[in-house]
Amino acid sequence: MNAGLKNCTSLQSINLGSNLLTGEIPSWLGGLSSLRTIILQKSNFTGIIPPSLANLSALQKIHLRSNQLESSIPEGLGRLGKLFYIDLGENHLSGTIPTTFYNLSSLTRFRVTNNELHGTLPSNLGDHLPNLEYLLLGINNFTGSLPASLVNATNIYSLDISFNNFTGIVPPDIGKLCPDFLSLETNQLMAATAHDWKFVTFLANCTRLRLFDLQYNKLGGVLPISVTNLSSQLQILCVNHNEISGKIPSGLSNLGGLNYLQLSHNRFTGILPDSIGHLSSLQALAFNGNRLTGFIPSSLGNLTKLLELYSGENKFEGPLPTSLGRLRELTIATFDNNKFTGPLPKEIFNLSSLSYALDLSNNNFVGPLPPEVGFLTKVAYIYIHWNNLQGPLPNTLSNCQSLIGLRLHHNSFNGSIPAAISKMRGLILLSL
Repeated sequence: MNAGLKNCTSLQSINLGSNLLTGEIPSWLGGLSSLRTIILQKSNFTGIIPPSLANLSALQKIHLRSNQLESSIPEGLGRLGKLFYIDLGENHLSGTIPTTFYNLSSLTRFRVTNNELHGTLPSNLGDHLPNLEYLLLGINNFTGSLPASLVNATNIYSLDISFNNFTGIVPPDIGKLCPDFLSLETNQLMAATAHDWKFVTFLANCTRLRLFDLQYNKLGGVLPISVTNLSSQLQILCVNHNEISGKIPSGLSNLGGLNYLQLSHNRFTGILPDSIGHLSSLQALAFNGNRLTGFIPSSLGNLTKLLELYSGENKFEGPLPTSLGRLRELTIATFDNNKFTGPLPKEIFNLSSLSYALDLSNNNFVGPLPPEVGFLTKVAYIYIHWNNLQGPLPNTLSNCQSLIGLRLHHNSFNGSIPAAISKMRGLILLSL
């Protein structure tokens, strides 16, 4: 940064963001007493945040995201009473958040995501920062509990504490906030009783919620029925990789705006509700890794916008519904490790949109491998091993020119291996 700028003593705003600037942020910036805005994001600044910036009593906004800054956050910045916007995300900052920051009552945006910060949040956080709209703390090493006082920050629009080590239950009053974006994923948050899930019941009053992410925690007990009353604006709901038991609420079909529903790797039992097929906006649906039983409902064929379907590692039985052949946008479909029976429906092999994987392995399918498999010209992986298929391998397999992995072992195929398989130049894994 050109040192000549330090003579511009009347400068009120400096915006050099999204450039290829290197070196350290100069300490002489702290001498530009009229500065109200510093924007240096998305560059390659290294070194520390100059403590001299604490001299800028008029400073209102500091935006240093996406640099290579390190060391601790200067305590003096927390004494700048006019500061309402702080973005220090995506650096290498360490240490704790200075306690002075928790007295910046005018603060509306505070972002320190993707750093190396640690420590706990004060229990009175929401009392001292009542004007917060964005609190973004994700991808750090914070610990302790989530302060119930956050309920007093009634303007919260986005709350992200993901990828930390927060513990304890989610305070019920957190659900009285009305954010657009609520990400609590990848922590050590717990639930066991209906009371522990009460924050979801309160959250049902929030009409603008679009993302609600609870994945990768230690949430147990039964998913409350109140989840079906969440905002009709909700697009993403993730509760995967927890310890949730009981049945999947059939009323999830009320959430007609959902694009992404992730229920996988829990302890859900019972059937997959037929009403899931009413979620016509879904693009990704995952309920693999549970203890679900019964048949796959034919109503899933109504989800014509679906790109990803994960149903493996359950206890489903019976045939696969032919209605799945209507999922013309599907790129990956997994049905592995269940108890499916009957012949493989040719309709599934007509899904030429499949480009990543089709996994039908570890089931009890019988009959031949349909020649329609040759329509899967874009798919990278086909896994149909550990079934009871028989008969010759269809010559149409040679049409699957995008294959990287083909697993057909532990069946009862007979006859010769189609010579045309040798034309699959990209094949890395072949197991017959």
